[in-house]
Amino acid sequence: MKPTMRFKQRYILFEVNGNENASLTEKEVRDFIFESLLSFFGEEGFARLAFKLISYDNNKKRGILRCERSIVGQFIASFALCGGIGGKNARIECLQTSGTIRKLASEVKKASSQAKP
Repeated sequence: MKPTMRFKQRYILFEVNGNENASLTEKEVRDFIFESLLSFFGEEGFARLAFKLISYDNNKKRGILRCERSIVGQFIASFALCGGIGGKNARIECLQTSGTIRKLASEVKKASSQAKP
């Protein structure tokens, strides 16, 4: 496959905000993202997204998503239009986008080291 034809991807660092008692599992977060993207884009648009939940940390309530580069803005907007996750008062907030997972991982480490006194 030619390099110009291959899938160009972006990674999104997100955080689940909401009630402190609302602990969400990775499956609940994945299902919520799947449903919100499917309702926003439809089946054909969802197929073009090439969405994948790369990782999610229950303790930090942060995760990394992958999607197609040309639809990043619409991808992020779909989370703003959706309500609570799994019947709980929680929402997804996108913190940063990047072309590599390494850059997002370094930003997470940098933010956690600055938060410690």
